[in-house]
Amino acid sequence: MESVKERFKKMNNLTVRTISGAVYVVLLLGALSASNAIFFVLLFSLFAILATIEFNLMTQVNRTHPFRTAADALATVWVFLMGYLIGAGQNRAVLWIPIVSYVIYILVRSLFTDEGRELKAISNSLFPLIYIGLPFALSALISVHTVNYFQRTLFVGEALLTVFICVWANDCFAYLVGSAFGKRKLIPRLSPHKSVEGFIGGMVASALIAMLFPALFPYYFGGFSLFSMAMYGLFIGLLASIGDLFESMLKRRFGVKDSGWVIPGHGGILDRIDSFLFAVMGAFVLFSIIAY
Repeated sequence: MESVKERFKKMNNLTVRTISGAVYVVLLLGALSASNAIFFVLLFSLFAILATIEFNLMTQVNRTHPFRTAADALATVWVFLMGYLIGAGQNRAVLWIPIVSYVIYILVRSLFTDEGRELKAISNSLFPLIYIGLPFALSALISVHTVNYFQRTLFVGEALLTVFICVWANDCFAYLVGSAFGKRKLIPRLSPHKSVEGFIGGMVASALIAMLFPALFPYYFGGFSLFSMAMYGLFIGLLASIGDLFESMLKRRFGVKDSGWVIPGHGGILDRIDSFLFAVMGAFVLFSIIAY
Protein backbone atom coordinates (compact mmCIF):
# COMPACT_ATOMS: atom_id res chain seq x y z
CA MET A 1 0.00 0.00 0.00
CA GLU A 2 1.27 3.46 -0.92
CA SER A 3 2.48 5.49 2.05
CA VAL A 4 1.35 9.01 2.90
CA LYS A 5 4.89 10.25 2.20
CA GLU A 6 4.87 8.76 -1.30
CA ARG A 7 1.46 10.26 -2.05
CA PHE A 8 2.61 13.67 -0.83
CA LYS A 9 5.71 13.44 -3.03
CA LYS A 10 3.59 12.60 -6.08
CA MET A 11 1.27 15.53 -5.34
CA ASN A 12 4.24 17.88 -5.05
CA ASN A 13 5.69 16.60 -8.32
CA LEU A 14 2.35 17.08 -10.06
CA THR A 15 2.03 20.62 -8.65
CA VAL A 16 5.54 21.56 -9.80
CA ARG A 17 4.92 20.02 -13.21
CA THR A 18 1.62 21.89 -13.60
CA ILE A 19 3.04 25.26 -12.55
CA SER A 20 6.16 25.01 -14.73
CA GLY A 21 4.12 23.84 -17.71
CA ALA A 22 1.68 26.73 -17.24
CA VAL A 23 4.54 29.25 -17.11
CA TYR A 24 5.96 27.83 -20.35
CA VAL A 25 2.58 28.10 -22.11
CA VAL A 26 1.92 31.62 -20.80
CA LEU A 27 5.33 32.80 -22.03
CA LEU A 28 4.68 31.41 -25.48
CA LEU A 29 1.19 32.87 -25.66
CA GLY A 30 2.56 36.25 -24.60
CA ALA A 31 5.35 36.14 -27.17
CA LEU A 32 3.03 35.18 -30.03
CA SER A 33 0.15 37.48 -29.05
CA ALA A 34 2.14 40.67 -28.45
CA SER A 35 1.81 43.51 -30.95
CA ASN A 36 5.58 43.73 -31.47
CA ALA A 37 8.33 41.19 -31.97
CA ILE A 38 10.65 42.11 -29.08
CA PHE A 39 9.27 39.51 -26.66
CA PHE A 40 9.20 36.92 -29.46
CA VAL A 41 12.84 37.50 -30.40
CA LEU A 42 14.03 37.46 -26.78
CA LEU A 43 12.10 34.33 -25.79
CA PHE A 44 12.97 32.32 -28.88
CA SER A 45 16.61 33.37 -28.65
CA LEU A 46 16.64 32.09 -25.07
CA PHE A 47 15.01 28.83 -26.18
CA ALA A 48 17.58 28.43 -28.96
CA ILE A 49 20.48 29.00 -26.55
CA LEU A 50 19.14 26.57 -23.94
CA ALA A 51 18.28 23.89 -26.52
CA THR A 52 21.76 24.06 -28.06
CA ILE A 53 23.44 23.88 -24.64
CA GLU A 54 21.28 20.87 -23.76
CA PHE A 55 22.21 19.18 -27.02
CA ASN A 56 25.92 19.78 -26.34
CA LEU A 57 25.64 18.39 -22.81
CA MET A 58 23.66 15.40 -24.05
CA THR A 59 26.17 14.50 -26.77
CA GLN A 60 29.10 15.50 -24.49
CA VAL A 61 31.12 16.61 -27.53
CA ASN A 62 32.02 19.95 -25.90
CA ARG A 63 31.68 18.88 -22.28
CA THR A 64 35.08 20.21 -21.20
CA HIS A 65 35.06 23.24 -23.53
CA PRO A 66 32.43 25.80 -22.42
CA PHE A 67 33.65 28.31 -25.02
CA ARG A 68 32.81 25.87 -27.80
CA THR A 69 29.33 25.30 -26.38
CA ALA A 70 28.80 29.07 -26.14
CA ALA A 71 29.94 29.50 -29.76
CA ASP A 72 27.52 26.79 -30.92
CA ALA A 73 24.64 28.42 -29.01
CA LEU A 74 25.38 31.89 -30.44
CA ALA A 75 25.59 30.45 -33.96
CA THR A 76 22.16 28.85 -33.54
CA VAL A 77 20.70 32.14 -32.28
CA TRP A 78 22.19 33.95 -35.26
CA VAL A 79 20.48 31.54 -37.67
CA PHE A 80 17.19 32.39 -35.94
CA LEU A 81 17.90 36.12 -36.15
CA MET A 82 18.76 35.73 -39.84
CA GLY A 83 15.29 34.32 -40.39
CA TYR A 84 13.79 37.30 -38.61
CA LEU A 85 15.86 39.85 -40.54
CA ILE A 86 15.18 38.20 -43.89
CA GLY A 87 11.46 38.14 -43.09
CA ALA A 88 11.72 41.84 -42.25
CA GLY A 89 13.19 42.55 -45.69
CA GLN A 90 16.85 42.80 -44.62
CA ASN A 91 18.07 40.15 -47.05
CA ARG A 92 21.69 41.23 -47.35
CA ALA A 93 24.82 39.21 -48.02
CA VAL A 94 26.47 40.62 -44.88
CA LEU A 95 24.05 38.58 -42.76
CA TRP A 96 25.88 35.43 -43.85
CA ILE A 97 29.32 36.57 -42.63
CA PRO A 98 28.93 35.39 -38.99
CA ILE A 99 27.57 31.96 -39.90
CA VAL A 100 30.14 31.38 -42.66
CA SER A 101 32.88 32.41 -40.23
CA TYR A 102 31.48 29.97 -37.68
CA VAL A 103 31.54 27.08 -40.18
CA ILE A 104 35.16 27.92 -41.06
CA TYR A 105 35.98 27.97 -37.34
CA ILE A 106 34.40 24.52 -36.85
CA LEU A 107 36.34 23.03 -39.75
CA VAL A 108 39.64 24.55 -38.62
CA ARG A 109 39.00 23.50 -35.03
CA SER A 110 38.66 19.88 -36.14
CA LEU A 111 42.38 19.91 -37.04
CA PHE A 112 43.12 20.07 -33.30
CA THR A 113 40.57 17.46 -32.22
CA ASP A 114 41.64 14.07 -30.90
CA GLU A 115 42.35 11.60 -33.68
CA GLY A 116 39.30 9.57 -34.64
CA ARG A 117 36.82 12.12 -33.26
CA GLU A 118 37.15 14.81 -35.93
CA LEU A 119 34.00 14.04 -37.92
CA LYS A 120 31.96 13.52 -34.75
CA ALA A 121 33.10 16.91 -33.42
CA ILE A 122 32.22 18.63 -36.72
CA SER A 123 28.84 16.91 -36.99
CA ASN A 124 27.80 17.57 -33.39
CA SER A 125 28.65 21.26 -33.69
CA LEU A 126 26.94 21.79 -37.04
CA PHE A 127 23.92 19.59 -36.34
CA PRO A 128 22.20 22.10 -33.99
CA LEU A 129 22.16 24.62 -36.85
CA ILE A 130 19.91 22.25 -38.79
CA TYR A 131 17.99 20.62 -35.95
CA ILE A 132 17.38 23.77 -33.86
CA GLY A 133 18.51 26.84 -35.81
CA LEU A 134 16.65 26.11 -39.06
CA PRO A 135 13.21 25.52 -37.45
CA PHE A 136 13.65 28.68 -35.37
CA ALA A 137 14.57 30.67 -38.48
CA LEU A 138 11.47 29.32 -40.25
CA SER A 139 9.41 30.31 -37.20
CA ALA A 140 10.53 33.90 -37.72
CA LEU A 141 9.88 33.76 -41.47
CA ILE A 142 6.33 32.56 -40.81
CA SER A 143 5.65 35.33 -38.31
CA VAL A 144 7.46 38.38 -39.69
CA HIS A 145 6.40 40.11 -42.89
CA THR A 146 7.47 43.23 -44.75
CA VAL A 147 4.55 45.50 -45.61
CA ASN A 148 5.90 47.54 -48.49
CA TYR A 149 2.92 49.88 -48.70
CA PHE A 150 3.55 51.14 -45.18
CA GLN A 151 7.33 50.61 -45.35
CA ARG A 152 7.35 48.74 -42.07
CA THR A 153 7.70 45.27 -40.62
CA LEU A 154 4.60 43.51 -39.36
CA PHE A 155 4.83 40.79 -36.71
CA VAL A 156 1.88 38.38 -36.65
CA GLY A 157 2.29 35.40 -34.35
CA GLU A 158 -1.06 33.76 -35.11
CA ALA A 159 0.26 31.35 -37.75
CA LEU A 160 3.02 30.13 -35.45
CA LEU A 161 0.57 29.89 -32.57
CA THR A 162 -1.58 27.46 -34.58
CA VAL A 163 1.45 25.19 -34.97
CA PHE A 164 1.91 25.10 -31.20
CA ILE A 165 -1.81 24.49 -30.65
CA CYS A 166 -1.78 21.51 -33.03
CA VAL A 167 1.38 20.16 -31.39
CA TRP A 168 -0.12 20.50 -27.90
CA ALA A 169 -3.37 18.84 -28.99
CA ASN A 170 -1.40 16.01 -30.61
CA ASP A 171 0.79 15.46 -27.53
CA CYS A 172 -2.10 15.64 -25.05
CA PHE A 173 -4.50 13.30 -26.86
CA ALA A 174 -1.76 10.89 -27.92
CA TYR A 175 -1.07 10.42 -24.21
CA LEU A 176 -4.75 10.19 -23.20
CA VAL A 177 -5.80 7.82 -25.99
CA GLY A 178 -2.64 5.77 -25.62
CA SER A 179 -3.14 5.44 -21.86
CA ALA A 180 -6.78 4.39 -22.26
CA PHE A 181 -6.70 2.23 -25.39
CA GLY A 182 -3.05 1.68 -26.34
CA LYS A 183 -2.20 -1.95 -27.08
CA ARG A 184 0.08 -1.99 -30.13
CA LYS A 185 3.51 -0.42 -29.70
CA LEU A 186 4.46 2.21 -32.27
CA ILE A 187 8.28 1.96 -32.31
CA PRO A 188 9.22 0.23 -29.05
CA ARG A 189 12.97 0.48 -29.56
CA LEU A 190 12.69 4.29 -29.49
CA SER A 191 9.76 4.88 -27.15
CA PRO A 192 8.34 1.80 -25.41
CA HIS A 193 5.30 3.68 -24.05
CA LYS A 194 3.98 5.13 -27.34
CA SER A 195 1.23 3.18 -29.04
CA VAL A 196 -0.32 3.11 -32.50
CA GLU A 197 -3.68 4.02 -30.95
CA GLY A 198 -2.17 7.06 -29.23
CA PHE A 199 -0.41 8.09 -32.44
CA ILE A 200 -3.71 8.03 -34.35
CA GLY A 201 -5.61 9.74 -31.53
CA GLY A 202 -3.10 12.58 -31.43
CA MET A 203 -3.33 13.24 -35.16
CA VAL A 204 -7.14 13.16 -35.10
CA ALA A 205 -7.18 15.68 -32.25
CA SER A 206 -4.76 17.92 -34.13
CA ALA A 207 -6.99 17.75 -37.22
CA LEU A 208 -10.15 18.52 -35.26
CA ILE A 209 -8.71 21.54 -33.48
CA ALA A 210 -7.28 22.86 -36.75
CA MET A 211 -10.82 22.94 -38.14
CA LEU A 212 -11.56 25.72 -35.63
CA PHE A 213 -8.78 27.98 -36.95
CA PRO A 214 -10.83 29.73 -39.70
CA ALA A 215 -13.07 31.10 -36.95
CA LEU A 216 -10.31 31.73 -34.40
CA PHE A 217 -7.63 33.09 -36.75
CA PRO A 218 -9.41 34.59 -39.80
CA TYR A 219 -6.31 36.65 -40.75
CA TYR A 220 -4.62 33.49 -42.04
CA PHE A 221 -7.33 30.87 -42.38
CA GLY A 222 -10.55 32.75 -43.02
CA GLY A 223 -10.98 31.48 -46.57
CA PHE A 224 -10.02 27.84 -46.07
CA SER A 225 -12.38 24.88 -46.07
CA LEU A 226 -12.77 22.54 -43.12
CA PHE A 227 -11.21 19.76 -45.17
CA SER A 228 -8.11 21.88 -45.88
CA MET A 229 -7.75 22.69 -42.21
CA ALA A 230 -8.19 19.03 -41.24
CA MET A 231 -5.34 18.13 -43.62
CA TYR A 232 -3.26 20.92 -42.11
CA GLY A 233 -3.83 19.54 -38.62
CA LEU A 234 -3.10 15.96 -39.69
CA PHE A 235 0.19 16.99 -41.32
CA ILE A 236 1.30 19.02 -38.30
CA GLY A 237 0.29 16.19 -35.96
CA LEU A 238 2.23 13.64 -38.01
CA LEU A 239 5.40 15.73 -38.00
CA ALA A 240 4.99 16.50 -34.29
CA SER A 241 4.97 12.76 -33.53
CA ILE A 242 8.02 12.22 -35.73
CA GLY A 243 9.84 15.05 -33.94
CA ASP A 244 9.07 13.50 -30.57
CA LEU A 245 10.36 10.12 -31.73
CA PHE A 246 13.48 11.71 -33.19
CA GLU A 247 14.45 13.24 -29.86
CA SER A 248 13.68 9.93 -28.16
CA MET A 249 16.17 8.34 -30.54
CA LEU A 250 18.82 10.91 -29.58
CA LYS A 251 18.22 10.44 -25.86
CA ARG A 252 18.41 6.66 -26.12
CA ARG A 253 21.56 6.95 -28.21
CA PHE A 254 23.26 9.04 -25.52
CA GLY A 255 21.67 7.29 -22.52
CA VAL A 256 19.77 10.20 -20.94
CA LYS A 257 16.20 10.41 -19.66
CA ASP A 258 15.71 14.16 -20.22
CA SER A 259 17.62 16.68 -22.31
CA GLY A 260 17.87 19.07 -19.35
CA TRP A 261 16.23 20.32 -16.15
CA VAL A 262 15.25 23.97 -16.72
CA ILE A 263 11.51 23.16 -16.74
CA PRO A 264 10.86 21.32 -13.44
CA GLY A 265 8.83 18.16 -13.97
CA HIS A 266 9.18 18.34 -17.75
CA GLY A 267 12.93 18.17 -18.36
CA GLY A 268 14.68 20.57 -20.67
CA ILE A 269 13.63 23.03 -23.36
CA LEU A 270 14.55 20.47 -26.02
CA ASP A 271 12.09 18.04 -24.42
CA ARG A 272 9.33 20.65 -24.79
CA ILE A 273 10.05 21.78 -28.35
CA ASP A 274 11.12 18.47 -29.95
CA SER A 275 7.73 18.03 -31.64
CA PHE A 276 7.57 21.70 -32.63
CA LEU A 277 10.96 21.60 -34.40
CA PHE A 278 9.61 19.17 -37.01
CA ALA A 279 6.08 20.57 -37.10
CA VAL A 280 7.16 24.14 -37.89
CA MET A 281 9.23 22.96 -40.86
CA GLY A 282 6.11 21.32 -42.28
CA ALA A 283 4.06 24.42 -41.55
CA PHE A 284 6.59 26.56 -43.42
CA VAL A 285 6.28 24.31 -46.48
CA LEU A 286 2.49 24.51 -46.36
CA PHE A 287 2.41 28.30 -45.89
CA SER A 288 4.90 28.73 -48.74
CA ILE A 289 2.72 26.66 -51.06
CA ILE A 290 -0.35 28.68 -50.04
CA ALA A 291 1.45 32.01 -50.52
CA TYR A 292 2.82 31.18 -53.94
